[in-house]
Amino acid sequence: MVEGNVLNIYTGVCLLKYTRCHVTGCSPSIFVQEFSFDTRKRTTLREPSKMNNNPSTDIQAPAIVANVAESSSDEDEVYSVDEAIVDWLFDKSQATCRNYRVRLLNFRVFLRTRFKRDLDKCKKKHIRAYLTEKGKTAALRPILCVIKSCFKHLHKRNVIAKDCSIGFKLGRQNPCRTERNLKTADIRKMFALSQKKNSPMSHALLQCLTYSGIRITALSKLRRDSVIKTSIEKDGVPIDKYFLRIDNAKGNKHRKVMLKASIGASLYRYAASLSGEWLFPSNRKGFEGKAMHPQAISQRIKRLAKAINQPMISCHWFRHHYATHALAQGASIIDVSKSMGHSNVSITVSRSW
Repeated sequence: MVEGNVLNIYTGVCLLKYTRCHVTGCSPSIFVQEFSFDTRKRTTLREPSKMNNNPSTDIQAPAIVANVAESSSDEDEVYSVDEAIVDWLFDKSQATCRNYRVRLLNFRVFLRTRFKRDLDKCKKKHIRAYLTEKGKTAALRPILCVIKSCFKHLHKRNVIAKDCSIGFKLGRQNPCRTERNLKTADIRKMFALSQKKNSPMSHALLQCLTYSGIRITALSKLRRDSVIKTSIEKDGVPIDKYFLRIDNAKGNKHRKVMLKASIGASLYRYAASLSGEWLFPSNRKGFEGKAMHPQAISQRIKRLAKAINQPMISCHWFRHHYATHALAQGASIIDVSKSMGHSNVSITVSRSW
């Protein structure tokens, strides 16, 4: 049995906190394979052991700090192509970085082999030639999206004098092959099947997907302490409130989604029954103690979907179901947009019906 009414998934105003990762917290290992840094203008201090005893020849640390502070503005920085690309990628998620790096690397290889030049010498005719070649085997919209975003940033950092990608327009996104219309009856069947199989993890996965609208990547990174319980008093009666804290979601955003009391209590009990760090730990041999991979979660949900004769259902269908039914029940479009982590309300409107 499903705990509570599946349709009643929206319980109140959701709390949201957006944060932005700092340069100091970004791991340089992400970029080290394909991008190099221009270190010609770097200043290094000598080690104390190698400095002589003459104070007039020693580098004074306070002066160095003052100079760094004066030149810390982006407008005063001079970027190479590779440095600008690293700057372009630093506030994006690891999955986005991997995707963007591969597409941009393919374009740079094309420029170097065909025209003997890099991005700073690229012209419209070179982009047009690349799109013509890639159009024979791949969809152009995601490729052009990466190219336009990169050139816009290169122009912003004064690496190029003119953005040569402005004249290219993104085509309309193709509609979904299958309408993502997840029925409440199908969700109930999947919950019942997970209980029949006595699988607490599958049951908890369905609860998170159905009642929070979480993306599968963020779902895989939930920790035991991501299920939060708070108590308040109303008319002298204690009331428990439950939230799902979603960290490092798409765009490195953080947010808290309010859960129904019965669902939150069930997830809280499930989290308390675990001993490790992750809410959904991997059960694969050799990966003990690590979080379950998103693909493993997808396969688990797919098995449930096939068992109820609905093989087209995927994890993302639950996200559409969450938004659609929350809006149908009278929730504010702004609150739903925040709870789903959308960057713009228009995204929620266009994808929820």
